[in-house]
Amino acid sequence: SKEETNRIALFIYTKNKKNNEVKENIIKKVKNLPNYKKPYWIKIIDKLPQTSTGKIKRNILKEMIKNEKNTTL
Repeated sequence: SKEETNRIALFIYTKNKKNNEVKENIIKKVKNLPNYKKPYWIKIIDKLPQTSTGKIKRNILKEMIKNEKNTTL
């Protein structure tokens, strides 16, 4: 079986209504990074999935990557 490759995902939590503008600015900055530091997915979210104690639910973020088409660089 094929080994799964780990990829970097960038989740941007913002309350800014100009999501496209924010995303474009971040993509410009990311393009200057070396390839090994570039995120494979960029996703803007308006709410962080959290537990009742305030910890980030990383498994939900992973599911968001698997289930949706995200911007790939």
